[in-house]
Amino acid sequence: MDSIISSQLMPIELSIDQIYLDPNNPRFVHDEWMTILDERIDQGNVQREAQEKMIRFHDVEKLRINMEINGFLPIDQVIVREFKPDKYVVLEGNRRITAAKLIVELENKGVAINESVMKSIMTINCLLYTGTDNQAAWIFQGLRHITGIKPWSAYNKAKLMNQLLQEEGKNLTEVGKQFGLSAFGAGQWIRGYNAFRQAKDDSEYSRDVKESAYTYFQELFGRSNLPLRQWMEWNDSEYRFEDSLAFNEFLGWLYPKPNEDEIDEDLDPDDVNGDWRNRRILTNRGLRDVSYLIKNATPQFEEFRNGEDLTKSVASARLAEAQDEADSRRQPAKELLRSMEDLARELRNIPTLRFKNDDEMREQLLVNLGELQASISEIRYEFQLETSPA
Repeated sequence: MDSIISSQLMPIELSIDQIYLDPNNPRFVHDEWMTILDERIDQGNVQREAQEKMIRFHDVEKLRINMEINGFLPIDQVIVREFKPDKYVVLEGNRRITAAKLIVELENKGVAINESVMKSIMTINCLLYTGTDNQAAWIFQGLRHITGIKPWSAYNKAKLMNQLLQEEGKNLTEVGKQFGLSAFGAGQWIRGYNAFRQAKDDSEYSRDVKESAYTYFQELFGRSNLPLRQWMEWNDSEYRFEDSLAFNEFLGWLYPKPNEDEIDEDLDPDDVNGDWRNRRILTNRGLRDVSYLIKNATPQFEEFRNGEDLTKSVASARLAEAQDEADSRRQPAKELLRSMEDLARELRNIPTLRFKNDDEMREQLLVNLGELQASISEIRYEFQLETSPA
């Protein structure tokens, strides 16, 4: 946007009949969405479909019941833009406008509605958006919902951020600030979105990948998953993975295909879909386990790649790591024993004649032997206490 949002909003009073639901509501959009143009927004079938989606998926009925009792409460103003002369589409507030229109329909059917309630519904104070941003609905809903007032899908949140970065020319810091995120947080969403799009548009699993997997792609860009990103050769300039073989192998862990001997011989193996239900990484946090194997346990990572259960591979790696740590702790004791053996050998071979003829060296030798004798006595006493019966 060219200037701050507040300067692009002006109060306007509209009748409920002038207000239209947004058929391109960000709540509706999925990765194969076809945008409905302004010229069709006021068509009856378009509005009915938008209303049905709001009722079916966005809990409008409870809001309608509340509104029948309390009227239309202007706690948060509806934001609209003019799409045709004297016709306005909702950018923010589709649930409330849907509920209001349902009450109007009930009243038209003869249902008795409180007069004050109807008065609050028939004329609504709104804010008119006067800017030119094509993604205005995403912006306004994002400002309210990206932190969860009525949560969007993670995919849609990421799509919005990517649009701000690519189409509005904002940087990661600016995108993050707009939604209360750090530059790192915004970057994680945006990189995850682009990795998802690569999987959806340019991989062997394009027809298998669904939005439900998006959080795995976002998790890829957490700080703990650098080894996995490096393994697939993430290019942060192009926002894509360069090693297509590794990337497709990764997607195969999310969408495993049956073994060749399990496929009907009449089917082309390339036509067999991967099955998300059989994914080998059960949660997106499991990516951290894969990264751990890549960084710390190459043998177990290769076992996982060859079909071993991820949990078993990680357990095996942890056990080997614990054994290495135990061996490392034992190593100083082994070094001490070797040093003591060396010392005992040296003492057995002391050139006594040399010391007898040098009073100063003889005196130093006796002092050292005394200190050794005292240390030996203390150690013997300590071990006798530990081994003596209680």
